[in-house]
Amino acid sequence: MWYVIQVISGKEENICAQLRQYGIECFVFYYEKKKRYHKEWHVLKERMFPGYIFVDTLDIGMVVDKCRQAEEFFKLVRGGEEIVSLSEEEEAFFQKIGGTEHIIKMSYGTSCDGSIRVSSGPLQDLESFIVYVNRHKRIAKLNIKWLGKKKEIKVGLEITAKYEKKLFSE
Repeated sequence: MWYVIQVISGKEENICAQLRQYGIECFVFYYEKKKRYHKEWHVLKERMFPGYIFVDTLDIGMVVDKCRQAEEFFKLVRGGEEIVSLSEEEEAFFQKIGGTEHIIKMSYGTSCDGSIRVSSGPLQDLESFIVYVNRHKRIAKLNIKWLGKKKEIKVGLEITAKYEKKLFSE
């Protein structure tokens, strides 16, 4: 089961490294995006959920004990009194788009009359989740379910062509 731990933003990797020393499987979710500088396009990695790390464990009590030893601020995401894990559906979704590396790679597609068709990448067949595309920044916003609530996330999406259907009237 995947649990979510809130940490100080910017220290996600340091805390994961400390928890890995205790044998705890944890990771930070990233997405790839393209940015242009020095007259070239570069692929960069951004944190998908700044200030959050994911822990894959069946014994959350042991993780809580080890987190207390790791001299950093942390807060387990709770639903009332109990610690909340991602649902099986949410976990399967993130495994599908992030893979084993927990990085959502760039996707590529086309636009036809305002509808997006993703031709390659992890967003292929997930066009229904896309709510906004910024063609200039090569970013798409998705509406997903995260910890039982709707959340908008950014992912990399490059629209390689734009088509418009021409209607001729006689």
